[in-house]
Amino acid sequence: GGVVFTNNVNSKETNKIKDYFDYVNYDWWYSFNDSNLQKYILKGLLNNNDLKILNLKVKEYGDFVKYTFGEELPTITTSLQYSNVKDIPFNNSTINSDGLMLPLNVSYELDLFGKKRLKTKSVEKQLEIYNYQLQGAYISFVSNLSTLYFNIVRYNEIISLYDELILIKNKILKDEIITYNNGLNRKVNINQTKQDIRKIKTERINILKNRDALLTQFAVMLGETPTK
Repeated sequence: GGVVFTNNVNSKETNKIKDYFDYVNYDWWYSFNDSNLQKYILKGLLNNNDLKILNLKVKEYGDFVKYTFGEELPTITTSLQYSNVKDIPFNNSTINSDGLMLPLNVSYELDLFGKKRLKTKSVEKQLEIYNYQLQGAYISFVSNLSTLYFNIVRYNEIISLYDELILIKNKILKDEIITYNNGLNRKVNINQTKQDIRKIKTERINILKNRDALLTQFAVMLGETPTK
């Protein structure tokens, strides 16, 4: 399958997201053929604050690896010196000249016992571990985000069914009141229907609370501020 990027994702962000596809097995999630799910996964990969922090930590350690490797290399220092040279012979005449000199000093500490090399290998292995941990974090993130998404969709469908059920119960109540007014029904039936409606509404409120709690978690995972 192909990947559809939303219009608000620029080319730089697109390239960044593509780096994560191998991590999260995006093609498998894409196979659900749910454009909303695709959009949220892409948004989460870009904006989730926890993932941003992990990426910064890995980048920071990557810079440390470069620094450690740099300690194995020779060091070059220079100092700027001014030279005022006068009366330079030139074709049976003399010229005056000022000059700048940049002496270079190269120093190298022999790594006789290989301690620096071992240190570099150690931090390189640690960076590799951090990269695997980052990959695991991305897999876990997409899995949790998708689970939240499907549960929210399920709650929305249940709430919709409750709304339909309340409409049906209200219609039944209306018919029962009409038949009661015409002497064809008992008061106990009306009271029972009213009680059923109250129970259904209470259940619906509880489901709404559960759904809203999931929406809050979902917003945080997308790097958004939850709104009431």
